[in-house]
Amino acid sequence: MKYDKEKTPYEGYFINIVIYSVAMIVGSFGALICRTLVSFFVRTPSVVELKADASYLVDKVYPIEAFFTIAGFLAGGFFCCFYIAGRIAKRNGINVDTFKIKMQMLPSAAIVSFVNMFIGFMESFSGIFGMQFWYPAAVFTRLFGGFSNTDILADLTVKDLEHSGFIPDAIAFRFLPLTLVFAIIECVAFGVVCYYGRKAGMKRGLKAREDYISDVHGN
Repeated sequence: MKYDKEKTPYEGYFINIVIYSVAMIVGSFGALICRTLVSFFVRTPSVVELKADASYLVDKVYPIEAFFTIAGFLAGGFFCCFYIAGRIAKRNGINVDTFKIKMQMLPSAAIVSFVNMFIGFMESFSGIFGMQFWYPAAVFTRLFGGFSNTDILADLTVKDLEHSGFIPDAIAFRFLPLTLVFAIIECVAFGVVCYYGRKAGMKRGLKAREDYISDVHGN
């Protein structure tokens, strides 16, 4: 077939790294989207309430945010890679070798993982990336007695409450090693789901191409 003799659109190694790096970056916004949506349904505690007891924040808000930001992060990566792979496969009709997919997705996952961790660190985990690493670390630290309800109150300000992520600067880096551990675990999982998202999308795209050709030829 002609695919064996010449390269077709989106077949090159580096172009695939670029394409799927962009797809993963876009997918990473799933955590931010989920955090934003959850903020509409989570009651915002008042300064007076938090200065009396921060249990609502650490025992209710953080676990909820942890669950939804992780889910949004992984789901965003899967569906973005699924969509892009489906579009490409439908256009060029190539069933890409599994090993080649892995070799293309690995550097993309590494790049996007670094971006997520670096930006998360630079923005104290309350910016556009990285909050999905911080929340579960906060939950585990709380469960094992790493900080109490009153530890964050001394430096709590109105500005902290205005952050939709409820991540006060006072404790943003208090359990950094555990945050980095969760970052590594989640980034590995992110790379895996993106890989399977690409494979599933490619399969669907090839099927859609076959159906289209069958319809055109009346088979």
